[in-house]
Amino acid sequence: MADSSASGTTQPTTKTDDGEQNKTVCRRVESIGTRLGTKRVCRTKGEWDAEQAANRMDLERSQTQRWGKSGN
Repeated sequence: MADSSASGTTQPTTKTDDGEQNKTVCRRVESIGTRLGTKRVCRTKGEWDAEQAANRMDLERSQTQRWGKSGN
């Protein structure tokens, strides 16, 4: 069964200016495994939005996936 919604591109949920999507946004990102390791990551708003959408899709997929059929 093929998933037709996974086309590889994401559409923004609201219409925004292209200038808004190309605006650079910097965030501090914590490194896993250390309390002191934070780095500054700069990306465009569109890239941050695409990453958030991909993370949400992965989370939803993992929550709905059946892990095993043992015991049935």
